[in-house]
Amino acid sequence: TGALRVAEEIRAAVAQQPFTTTAGRIPVTVSIGVSGWQPGETPQLVETLMQQGDQALYTSKAHGRNRVTLASVYDRARSSIRD
Repeated sequence: TGALRVAEEIRAAVAQQPFTTTAGRIPVTVSIGVSGWQPGETPQLVETLMQQGDQALYTSKAHGRNRVTLASVYDRARSSIRD
């Protein structure tokens, strides 16, 4: 998705720019969770999208950090059933 591509560009850009301090360079990374919907899917409430993105973020952190995780289709389907 477009959001996934943008998130990966942000992750890569941050990883390439360590902070420079008086003690030296400090590497910095980010983990990002992405959620959204595709054409043909039922649009989700903003709160639902935020929850899905948050869960994807925790998945990124649990799998080593410095990565982008897209909320799974299963998560989106399960959320639309609850909403």
